[in-house]
Parts: sequence; structure tokens; C-alpha cells
Amino acid sequence: MSRTGHDAIASAARLRRTFFVAFALCVLAFISSSLVLRRQSKTIGATAISLATNGGPSTRLLANMRTTLRHREVALDDFIDALPAAPRTPGDAAIDLPPSEAPDRARMIATIQAYLSLPLYPGEREMQPLLVRSLAELNASLDRVAAEVRAGRPAEAERVMNVRTKPAFDNLDKALQALTELNGRASMQDAARIAAVHHQVTRLGALLDLACAFFTLCAGYFAFRVVQQDAALMRRQISELELYSSRLAHDVRGPLTSVKLAVDLAARSMEASKTRDMLERASRIVLRVSELMDGLLMLASVNAPQDRTGTASVPVVFADLRAELLPAAHAYEIELEMPEPPACAVACTPGILVNLVNNLAGNAFKYMGQSAVRRVMIRAAPSRDAVRIEVEDTGPGIPRSFQPQMFRPFARVPTTGVFGLGLGLATVQRLTQALGGAVGFESLQGQGTLFWIELPRRRAPAGEDPPAPQAT
Repeated sequence: MSRTGHDAIASAARLRRTFFVAFALCVLAFISSSLVLRRQSKTIGATAISLATNGGPSTRLLANMRTTLRHREVALDDFIDALPAAPRTPGDAAIDLPPSEAPDRARMIATIQAYLSLPLYPGEREMQPLLVRSLAELNASLDRVAAEVRAGRPAEAERVMNVRTKPAFDNLDKALQALTELNGRASMQDAARIAAVHHQVTRLGALLDLACAFFTLCAGYFAFRVVQQDAALMRRQISELELYSSRLAHDVRGPLTSVKLAVDLAARSMEASKTRDMLERASRIVLRVSELMDGLLMLASVNAPQDRTGTASVPVVFADLRAELLPAAHAYEIELEMPEPPACAVACTPGILVNLVNNLAGNAFKYMGQSAVRRVMIRAAPSRDAVRIEVEDTGPGIPRSFQPQMFRPFARVPTTGVFGLGLGLATVQRLTQALGGAVGFESLQGQGTLFWIELPRRRAPAGEDPPAPQAT
């Protein structure tokens, strides 16, 4: 391979490495984005759960306790003020605390128990014993007030109420207020943490998304460049291979032609039949090798860029082909029919058109076999946009099982016994398609085969007559 080819390979390798680096960075950015989002989502979820199961319920229960506490204080204070000033005599009716006191006390105890079962914020555990002591002191003071009321000593009950019970109410309210404020501050901190994490996730997620998009674009660009360079490298290698095969075929074909001529001359001059047979066998071998070289030359020309700007006059090419094919037809004892085509032209060079028709006609000659009717007809029919060229023979036809692989390279009918490389029809198909045309065939076993090609028609400029066919 040339130095340019090695440089192209090295450049393609560098592009591949760059592509893989960009792709790896894209994957890394995507994974990092997913991990960050998952981690921050856990933080937000845990904080939200704390708000839902701790901050919110604790604040609600503490507020209910303060409301109940103030209701008990006001109700008891009004009850004490409404008591008669004179001491109770044995004939007086029994007096007790207000009817709402017992349910309020039970409700408050149940609320405190529900609050104590909730999760705790930092510092909340240290404040809860004061709440329990304040509630116990209040209940004890209320029990003392109730005992004085039942004993008929309203003055003493009022004194206990003022000296012990009201301060107990105030102490318990202060404990409830402190706990409420602590839970409020903790809830505000949780809300602020959720907002901060949400802002951080939004900003970081946007940055990581931009990084993913950037590295994806980079990976796509370098992948496109890799494909381009690989395609260019492949075209360069194909060109070098075509040049090598073409040069090899030309270099080998020349000496083979000289050897074949020498062998043919020697075979004609030799009298001994055994020596003549050996020379004829050598001549056939040289002919086969020459056909192989022809196949290589045709294969080398298939992938080369085809000239679609050329123009080939079909009548002129047919006239030349008729003169070229008649000797081969006589050698195979085949009747060749080539009706003069209408004046038309196709969009390719004359050489390509000769190769295409010559290849199809050569196949028809070689595979005629032992058919009783030995005829090959080559005709052309122009249409509006294309020219259809048909090569029809009266040979044995193509086996139905082999027809799907007719245009595959190196595919040959195994039962014919005719030597060949199996590149002729594949070359015809690729050349025709490279010129923007189409190719196909129809075959009936035992009746013959018709191969056809359609090439884009080249119209003569306005005012210019199409070229006239040459005389054969």
C-alpha cells in the first residue's frame, strides 16, 4: 500500500479513538446525571417524608393541645367565679368541676400520647420531659381544686386556682409553645432544604444535559467522519486493487498471447499426432488463462466510475459488433441475426456498450450446447427514455433452480461443462446499474434464453440528426 494509504489508515484510527472518547464522555455524563438526580431525589423524598410524618402532624397536635388547654383554663376559671361565697353546709347539693373538664383532660392526654409517638427533630427529645412534668403538675393542681370544690370550700378552691393552677396552665402552655416553635423551625428548614436541592438539581441537571448533548453531537460528528474516512479508504484500496489487477492482467495477457500463437504455429507444423495433441491441449490451457485475464479486466472496470456523459450510437456499435461476432458464430456453427436497429443512442461510451453486448452474445455462443436449432438474435428497440437491447438464443435454457443466482459473481451452471470464471453476467449487471439502467432475463428450459439490458437513451440535440449506421 502507498504512503498515502498508510496515512489514511492512521488518520482513521485517530478518528476512531476520538469518537470512542466522545462516546465514553457522553455515557459518563448521562450516568453522572442519572446518579445525581437519583441521589438528590432521595434527599428530597426523605425530607418530604419528614415533613409529612413529623413536622406537619407534630405542629397540628401541639396546636390542638394548646387550644384544649386554654379551653380548660377559661372553663374552670368561670366555674370558680360562679361558686357561692358561703361555705357549703351539710344540706347543700354536691358540687363538682365543669362537665367539660373530664373529656378535655382525656382528650389532652390522648393528644400528648399521639405526639410522643411521632419521630423527633434534633433537640425535641430534651424538651419532652418538661411537657410531661408540666402536664402532671397541672393535673395534680386540678385534682386539688376539685377536692376543695367537693368539700364546699370555694374560697380555698379559688386560692389554689390562683396560686397553683393558673401558673401550671401557663407552664404547660410555654412548654407546648416551645415545642411548636421547634417543629415550625424544623419544618421551615426542611422546606428550605427541598427548595435548595430542587434548585441544585435543576441547575446541575441542565448542565449535565448540555454536556450529554454536546458529547453526543461530538460523537455523531466523529462517527460521520469515521464513516467518511472508511469509505474513502475503501475506495482508495479498491482503486489500488483495480489498478493492480488491471496491470497484472495486461502484463500476463501479453505473454500468454505470444505463447498461444507460438503453440498454434507449432501445432500446425508438427506431423506427429501425439505431439500435435499435446500442443493443442497447451493452446486450450493458454486460452482458458486468457479468458481468466479477460474476466479480471472486466472485474477491474466494474467498480471504476462510469462515464455517463458519453454517447454511443447503437447502429454504429451494432455494425462493428456484427463484423466482430460473425467469425465466432461460424466457429460455433451458429446462425447470427442482427437486424439493423433504428437510429438511436445510449448514455455511455461505445466501448462499454460493445463490452455489454459482446459479453451476452459470447455467453449465448458458449452455452448453445447441442441444440438442434442454433440461432442467436441480437436486436435493439428504443423507447422514450431508454433503449432495450436483447440477446436471444435457442439454447438449452437455464435450470429453474439456478435462475435466482444468475447474476452472482462466480456463479456457474455446474452441468454445462463449459469453462469460465462466472464473472460475465455479474459484470454486465453492475455496469448496467452503474449507468442507471436495468438488466434481466427470461428462460424456458429446452427452448432458449433471452437476456436484455435497458440503458438510458441519449437524445440528439435539436436540429442535429442522429449518426447514420456504418456499412459492414
